Amino acid sequence: MTNKQTILITGATGNIGGGAAVALAKRGARVVLLGRKLERLEARADSIRVDLSEAQIEYQDADIATLVIDFSDMESVRFAAAEAMNRFPMIHGLILSAVALIQNGPNILPSGHEVMFATNVMGPFLFTQLLLERMEQADGLVLHVINPSYKEMDWDDLESIENHKTETAYERTKTMHRVIAAEMARRYAGRISSVAFNPTFIIDRNDPELE
Repeated sequence: MTNKQTILITGATGNIGGGAAVALAKRGARVVLLGRKLERLEARADSIRVDLSEAQIEYQDADIATLVIDFSDMESVRFAAAEAMNRFPMIHGLILSAVALIQNGPNILPSGHEVMFATNVMGPFLFTQLLLERMEQADGLVLHVINPSYKEMDWDDLESIENHKTETAYERTKTMHRVIAAEMARRYAGRISSVAFNPTFIIDRNDPELE
């Protein structure tokens, strides 16, 4: 039985999620990389293993795990949440860094939802709710990756379907991240921690790995 903390990371093939995965793995956590494409997740997992080996840090293969999920598809979200709970008896942390910026919208899914809103807001929110009880058992932390942008919400057109402008629709989804982080902190105080994190405060923009 391992004492390692298990941290699930959405958007793990991106810069922020990938960077978080490396840093946490080097500090002894079991990291679970979440994304839509298994081959990209496996490539990221192999890269992290190389980093750990080069840093002469001991690890088990199971310490770098992958989990396929498509946040625009609520059935995929439910399946991934069930798989996570089946595979990981304890879940100590969830980093929500997956985000999509999609041009030429609105792009309507078969479910009737706008794809950017579903991917950025609905899917991550549902996933978090499905894991909530498991995370409560570990005094877990949900880390919501936000950005400095703010757009007032149109509550009559929450998904930006009727009046869709790409940048406005995207920034509204990021505003929703702040709203959800704050409401979760209020609603689940004493059960889990919910923190909004703006990575622009710490990112080195001269880092050649940043796109």
